[in-house]
Amino acid sequence: METDGEDVLQSALAEADGLQKQMLQAYYQFWTTLLKPECALLVQGMRNFLGNLHDANMERLSVAMKSYVDSTVESTLKSHPAWRGQDLNQVKRSLESFLYGQAQPLLDRLEWTGLFAMMEDDWMERLTQLQFLQPTHLEIQCLNETADAIDDLLREPVQAMLSIDQYYSPYEKLQRVLLVYQSVNGALSAALNGDRTNPTSANRKLPSADDVLPTIILTVLRAKPHRLLRNLQMIENFAPAEYLRGEAGYAFTNLYGAVQFLQDLNMDKPESLSIAPEDFRKGLEESVMKAQERFSIGIQGTVDYLENNDLGFVPNIHVQDVRQARLNGEVVNLEWAIKYQKE
Repeated sequence: METDGEDVLQSALAEADGLQKQMLQAYYQFWTTLLKPECALLVQGMRNFLGNLHDANMERLSVAMKSYVDSTVESTLKSHPAWRGQDLNQVKRSLESFLYGQAQPLLDRLEWTGLFAMMEDDWMERLTQLQFLQPTHLEIQCLNETADAIDDLLREPVQAMLSIDQYYSPYEKLQRVLLVYQSVNGALSAALNGDRTNPTSANRKLPSADDVLPTIILTVLRAKPHRLLRNLQMIENFAPAEYLRGEAGYAFTNLYGAVQFLQDLNMDKPESLSIAPEDFRKGLEESVMKAQERFSIGIQGTVDYLENNDLGFVPNIHVQDVRQARLNGEVVNLEWAIKYQKE
């Protein structure tokens, strides 16, 4: 089994980019470690944990998954001899990926609506209807070239966009969103600097922030990614708050704003697609503001939830008891801690 796994890994690595290679190698190390006999209780605990969530709604499943990953790392993997000497951050990411992979049947049963007004079929039809949009419509001055040249420039952002659905965990999906944002910046930089492969820092042109969001919109249209709405909702609901900070959070907000803008276009009024530059910019700004507002509400909602559930309560629980509960497949969260303390 391990030999076959090694062959699959090498084949995947040959086609992967740097980010993928790092995640693939870490995941393969995690998976081979998980096959060791001393990890049998951990595997059984995962099965019990997921089995107890067969009827969970999105909120319960989100809280349970995040809590389980954190408690498993802290109470078990930190001190487990099988993971001694391994990078704990990479182990955590791999655990998360493995767990979400096993939880796909649970996730598929959830109602993936609520983040956006559109359903998946309507969204895909909207993308098809908007295929005529070009850089000139989106006010992207540096991309006013032939269609073939634009396709070549956007090849990497499109591939990154399509890869979001190929990953299971919210961390991995968010990293692909970040790659979309970085690839868009790279494409714009290449367009601005023409054929100069190594322009000096003194004369190198940098992309304008006003061009990044329209180019993300164009990338969405060229990629036509299936289940993008679900993937954005997956990140919003299942990604811990710390994942959505910094550049990754900014990239997520921009992609959300791009999707929001495309959904808000009034397709019943053809003149709405002939947008004056000032109205177009205003529409983009409103879309991003909606994304930022929802992002802020999401974080505050988590804070309110924790505050309203007595977060200040700090139970006196031994780490071995936490570990044993997790191995038994129990959801180790605030409710479990309160119950434990009372007992």
